[in-house]
Amino acid sequence: MSLEEQTIALMKLLESLPHSAPQNLVREFGRGEVFLLNHIYASGGCARPGSLSNALGTSTARIAAALKNMERKGWITRKEDPDDRRSTIVSLTGKGSSLIEECRSFILSKISEVFAQLGERDTAEFLRITQKMADISRNLKSDKIYDHIQKTLMGGSK
Repeated sequence: MSLEEQTIALMKLLESLPHSAPQNLVREFGRGEVFLLNHIYASGGCARPGSLSNALGTSTARIAAALKNMERKGWITRKEDPDDRRSTIVSLTGKGSSLIEECRSFILSKISEVFAQLGERDTAEFLRITQKMADISRNLKSDKIYDHIQKTLMGGSK
Protein backbone atom coordinates (compact mmCIF):
# COMPACT_ATOMS: atom_id res chain seq x y z
CA MET A 1 0.00 0.00 0.00
CA SER A 2 1.44 3.39 -1.01
CA LEU A 3 1.89 6.27 1.42
CA GLU A 4 -1.05 8.11 -0.17
CA GLU A 5 -3.26 5.02 0.08
CA GLN A 6 -2.28 4.60 3.73
CA THR A 7 -3.10 8.24 4.41
CA ILE A 8 -6.50 7.90 2.74
CA ALA A 9 -7.16 4.69 4.71
CA LEU A 10 -6.36 6.51 7.96
CA MET A 11 -8.65 9.43 7.05
CA LYS A 12 -11.49 7.02 6.22
CA LEU A 13 -10.94 5.11 9.44
CA LEU A 14 -11.01 8.28 11.53
CA GLU A 15 -14.11 9.54 9.71
CA SER A 16 -15.88 6.23 10.38
CA LEU A 17 -15.42 6.37 14.15
CA PRO A 18 -18.66 6.91 16.05
CA HIS A 19 -19.05 10.35 17.61
CA SER A 20 -18.75 8.77 21.06
CA ALA A 21 -15.41 7.12 20.28
CA PRO A 22 -12.72 8.11 22.80
CA GLN A 23 -10.64 9.81 20.09
CA ASN A 24 -13.57 12.09 19.29
CA LEU A 25 -14.25 12.75 22.96
CA VAL A 26 -10.64 13.82 23.41
CA ARG A 27 -10.88 16.05 20.31
CA GLU A 28 -14.02 17.71 21.71
CA PHE A 29 -12.15 18.15 24.99
CA GLY A 30 -9.65 20.25 23.05
CA ARG A 31 -12.21 22.81 21.83
CA GLY A 32 -14.09 25.82 23.10
CA GLU A 33 -15.33 26.24 26.63
CA VAL A 34 -14.42 22.72 27.76
CA PHE A 35 -10.86 23.30 26.56
CA LEU A 36 -10.73 26.60 28.45
CA LEU A 37 -12.08 25.00 31.62
CA ASN A 38 -9.54 22.19 31.32
CA HIS A 39 -6.68 24.60 30.69
CA ILE A 40 -7.61 26.67 33.74
CA TYR A 41 -7.98 23.46 35.78
CA ALA A 42 -4.60 22.16 34.62
CA SER A 43 -3.07 25.56 35.49
CA GLY A 44 -4.00 25.17 39.14
CA GLY A 45 -7.49 26.64 38.86
CA CYS A 46 -6.56 30.06 37.53
CA ALA A 47 -5.09 31.56 34.37
CA ARG A 48 -4.78 34.82 32.48
CA PRO A 49 -6.81 35.46 29.32
CA GLY A 50 -3.61 35.86 27.29
CA SER A 51 -2.43 32.36 28.17
CA LEU A 52 -5.88 31.00 27.26
CA SER A 53 -5.70 32.79 23.91
CA ASN A 54 -2.26 31.32 23.21
CA ALA A 55 -3.28 27.83 24.31
CA LEU A 56 -6.42 27.77 22.16
CA GLY A 57 -4.77 29.61 19.28
CA THR A 58 -7.50 32.21 18.99
CA SER A 59 -7.88 35.94 19.43
CA THR A 60 -8.19 37.62 22.80
CA ALA A 61 -11.56 39.00 21.64
CA ARG A 62 -12.92 35.46 21.18
CA ILE A 63 -11.51 34.46 24.55
CA ALA A 64 -13.17 37.48 26.17
CA ALA A 65 -16.52 36.50 24.64
CA ALA A 66 -16.13 32.88 25.77
CA LEU A 67 -15.13 33.96 29.28
CA LYS A 68 -18.15 36.25 29.50
CA ASN A 69 -20.40 33.32 28.59
CA MET A 70 -18.63 31.00 31.03
CA GLU A 71 -18.92 33.60 33.79
CA ARG A 72 -22.65 33.94 33.09
CA LYS A 73 -22.95 30.14 33.48
CA GLY A 74 -21.21 30.35 36.84
CA TRP A 75 -18.17 28.32 35.79
CA ILE A 76 -15.51 31.02 36.28
CA THR A 77 -14.87 34.36 37.90
CA ARG A 78 -12.73 37.17 36.53
CA LYS A 79 -10.88 39.49 38.88
CA GLU A 80 -8.30 42.21 38.53
CA ASP A 81 -4.79 41.01 39.31
CA PRO A 82 -3.79 42.74 42.57
CA ASP A 83 -0.15 42.81 41.39
CA ASP A 84 -0.94 44.23 37.95
CA ARG A 85 -4.17 46.19 37.55
CA ARG A 86 -3.94 45.93 33.76
CA SER A 87 -4.28 42.16 33.98
CA THR A 88 -7.18 39.85 34.79
CA ILE A 89 -7.07 36.52 36.57
CA VAL A 90 -9.63 33.92 35.55
CA SER A 91 -10.50 31.37 38.25
CA LEU A 92 -12.70 28.31 38.29
CA THR A 93 -15.71 28.36 40.56
CA GLY A 94 -16.82 25.27 42.44
CA LYS A 95 -19.35 24.66 39.68
CA GLY A 96 -16.65 24.99 36.98
CA SER A 97 -14.27 22.67 38.85
CA SER A 98 -17.00 20.07 39.30
CA LEU A 99 -17.93 20.24 35.63
CA ILE A 100 -14.39 19.81 34.31
CA GLU A 101 -13.61 17.05 36.80
CA GLU A 102 -16.74 15.21 35.63
CA CYS A 103 -15.71 15.66 31.96
CA ARG A 104 -12.17 14.45 32.64
CA SER A 105 -13.45 11.44 34.59
CA PHE A 106 -15.88 10.49 31.81
CA ILE A 107 -13.23 10.70 29.09
CA LEU A 108 -10.70 8.78 31.15
CA SER A 109 -13.24 6.00 31.78
CA LYS A 110 -14.03 5.68 28.06
CA ILE A 111 -10.35 5.59 27.08
CA SER A 112 -9.70 3.03 29.83
CA GLU A 113 -12.47 0.83 28.37
CA VAL A 114 -10.78 0.90 24.97
CA PHE A 115 -7.32 0.23 26.44
CA ALA A 116 -8.69 -2.69 28.48
CA GLN A 117 -9.98 -4.28 25.28
CA LEU A 118 -6.74 -3.54 23.42
CA GLY A 119 -4.63 -5.14 26.10
CA GLU A 120 -1.37 -3.96 27.59
CA ARG A 121 0.86 -4.74 24.59
CA ASP A 122 -1.34 -3.05 21.95
CA THR A 123 -2.00 -0.08 24.26
CA ALA A 124 1.74 0.42 24.74
CA GLU A 125 2.27 0.19 20.96
CA PHE A 126 -0.58 2.64 20.31
CA LEU A 127 0.90 5.12 22.81
CA ARG A 128 4.39 4.72 21.33
CA ILE A 129 3.17 5.39 17.79
CA THR A 130 0.90 8.24 18.89
CA GLN A 131 3.84 9.86 20.74
CA LYS A 132 6.01 9.49 17.65
CA MET A 133 3.29 11.09 15.48
CA ALA A 134 2.97 13.95 17.98
CA ASP A 135 6.74 14.53 17.98
CA ILE A 136 6.88 14.52 14.17
CA SER A 137 3.87 16.83 13.94
CA ARG A 138 5.49 19.36 16.30
CA ASN A 139 8.50 19.50 14.00
CA LEU A 140 6.49 20.01 10.81
CA LYS A 141 6.00 23.47 9.41
CA SER A 142 3.07 24.89 11.38
CA ASP A 143 0.66 25.45 8.51
CA LYS A 144 -2.83 25.77 9.89
CA ILE A 145 -5.27 23.56 8.06
CA TYR A 146 -8.16 25.94 8.68
CA ASP A 147 -6.22 28.84 7.15
CA HIS A 148 -5.49 26.65 4.14
CA ILE A 149 -9.16 25.68 3.82
CA GLN A 150 -10.20 29.32 4.10
CA LYS A 151 -7.83 30.34 1.32
CA THR A 152 -8.46 27.35 -0.94
CA LEU A 153 -12.17 26.67 -0.61
CA MET A 154 -13.61 29.97 0.51
CA GLY A 155 -11.63 32.45 -1.51
CA GLY A 156 -9.68 33.73 1.49
CA SER A 157 -12.62 35.40 3.25
CA LYS A 158 -12.71 35.05 7.01
